[in-house]
Formats: sequence, structure tokens, C-alpha cells
Amino acid sequence: MAIAAQFRTEDFKAALAFVDGMARVPVHNKFGYINRLGEIVVAPEFDLAGPHSEELACVKIDGHFGFINEAGRLVIASRFSYADDFRDGRARVCIGEKYGFINHDGEIVIAPDFFGAENFENGLCYVETEDGVGYINREGEFIWRGPYVESRSGSLR
Repeated sequence: MAIAAQFRTEDFKAALAFVDGMARVPVHNKFGYINRLGEIVVAPEFDLAGPHSEELACVKIDGHFGFINEAGRLVIASRFSYADDFRDGRARVCIGEKYGFINHDGEIVIAPDFFGAENFENGLCYVETEDGVGYINREGEFIWRGPYVESRSGSLR
């Protein structure tokens, strides 16, 4: 879909990619969302804003991360020190210094027991624990576990 002719690029200094008909835009050091006509559809009131993924977008408000719906309403309170986009029905969140996962209702479905975690992909997620690494399923059960192994590049994977 082409951007409408009345969309003026000078209205915004930058706009990020359109996802599901909306793009994130910075306005006076805050982020909001515009539609393909260049109209603001979610007011620029967020310190950071991610793209909508699985109908929710991760946003940062007053130093904490939460999630808004496509109307811009905060549906999962900004209570996490870090959060990432939803993938496979789970969003990675950091509580304190450890990572866990929430569902679309904001409920913690995998406890924050991990020192590191990737996003879910095809039902699996790479995680790092105090004594090793592994892959968990969407229920948080390990399907493979192993020790840390240092590679030539210095990575722990």
C-alpha cells in the first residue's frame, strides 16, 4: 500500500517502518504512532516504543516497560525493567536482573529465573542459567540443557 499524497515528510523528522498500518514516530523526544495518512493515531507519550507484534506493542514509560494495544491503551502495566516484543505468545521481560516470560494478559507464565534469554521462535527459546545454557519450550520446561562452552570468538554459546 502506498503512502497517501497528503503525508508530508516534513511533519516528522523520522518515522520507523509501518507494521500493520502504523509506524512509530519520535515527536519532541517521545514516541507515538501514525497511520499511512500521516495522522497521529497514538499520542507521542512514550520514552521508547516498539512495533505492534501479536496486537501489542512494548513501550517504555517513566523507566519501566509495559504493553499497549493498537488503540494506544496501556493493557499490561509498565512494571518491567526491560521487555521485548511478543513472539509465539510470549514476551521476554526482565524483573530485577533476571528474565522470564509473560502471556498476552501480562501474567508471568515462565518465572524470571534466567540470567539471559532470547525470544521464542518456533516454540523454543535459548536461555542461560547460573550453571549452563539450554532451550525451553513455551511452558518453560527444558528440552535440552548443557554446560557453558567458550567459543573462539569469546561467546558463551
